[in-house]
Amino acid sequence: FGADDGHGRKGGHGAQAKGWRFLREMHSRAKNTPTSRIPLNHFFMTAEQKELDRIEQKQERLEWFNFEALPMLRTVINRDLLHQLTEDERHQIWVHRYKLTHIPKALPKLMLTINWGFREQVQEAYHLLKQWAPLEPHDALQLLSLRFPDPKVRAHGVRWLSLLDDEELAQMTLQLVQVVKFEQSHDTALNRFLLRRALMSPPVCGHALFWALHVEREVEDRHHNCRVLLEIYVRNS
Repeated sequence: FGADDGHGRKGGHGAQAKGWRFLREMHSRAKNTPTSRIPLNHFFMTAEQKELDRIEQKQERLEWFNFEALPMLRTVINRDLLHQLTEDERHQIWVHRYKLTHIPKALPKLMLTINWGFREQVQEAYHLLKQWAPLEPHDALQLLSLRFPDPKVRAHGVRWLSLLDDEELAQMTLQLVQVVKFEQSHDTALNRFLLRRALMSPPVCGHALFWALHVEREVEDRHHNCRVLLEIYVRNS
């Protein structure tokens, strides 16, 4: 309770007025600070209101981002994966990473900008993978190249391959078996995917996988991946 101000009134109203003056002053400073974009009423929002506000702000950022207005970035994203990104190209892709999440084909290029030796960047890459628009299966093949050894990145590529029907997968099996040869383990997302689809559809996927692996069984690869996968399939079919 406030003290008597000499006129028989308590000082509580004065303290309240000081409090509001303080908030107004902080709000005024915030508006004049370039790096601050948090409105005063943000501090009085419920958790649900804050989440809705965050979604609206993200949508606004996507609306003003015009991909056609960045010809250099568009050109880089449409280039072959073998293209070596320049420092400037890497920087531009990284700076615009959140605005590119709705452009599927940009994902492989973004993954090339990640320094996999830094934990913070790796965590950021995993976070972006969850937000990214789904790739077409043929584009997802890029994530299975030797340039992306990270298991989580490769697993996301395999997840998008699951959109292929049996006939489409059978046509792509020979190419995928070439990827199997260079996998770093026998237990990978790709091996599990190929084995599962082969067992679910022996006449189509199974037939294609068997002969693609059979041709490679005598080829010397570091981990004997094709031979092991073939043995597992034959044993379980």
